[in-house]
Amino acid sequence: SFGGLVALNAACRGIDKVKSITLIEPALLKIAAGHPAVRKLLFKMASYLILPYRPATKSRKIMKLLGIPDVFARDEAELKKTGKGLNKLKLPSKKEMIAQLAAVKAAGIPLMIISGDWNPGFSAVSAAIAEQLQAPHAILPGHGHGPHHLDSGQPFNALLRNLWHLPPV
Repeated sequence: SFGGLVALNAACRGIDKVKSITLIEPALLKIAAGHPAVRKLLFKMASYLILPYRPATKSRKIMKLLGIPDVFARDEAELKKTGKGLNKLKLPSKKEMIAQLAAVKAAGIPLMIISGDWNPGFSAVSAAIAEQLQAPHAILPGHGHGPHHLDSGQPFNALLRNLWHLPPV
């Protein structure tokens, strides 16, 4: 999700040090903003971020929208802190996202996209990025926005092992 944006940014700052990248339901929503399911997700997310909800309420709404289990909402203070952080959230432009993806592709870094099957918006984003980069896109159904948690991570880890044996593109 948001970690995908962070990973791409970090990779582009030291591209010669990156061996592979795995993006799990990346928050690169602007890449596929024309898709109806992505637009719906963007509008709902924007309403939660823009409307004056209390910070903890904002956190809960975003977590529910993103399919993040309640177990990650440890306590009210943490939810409040996260909600305040969401108010400061700055996403890169679509142009920046495209440039970062292009830099990874040009560097020949093996890349894989992983998604679940729980949200049509994230599925569309993942498919669009995989198509744009001609990268593998694995779908691990179950576990909402955390398909890497499925079956104690075994299917996810098998995909990583496979990726790490691929030659650079």
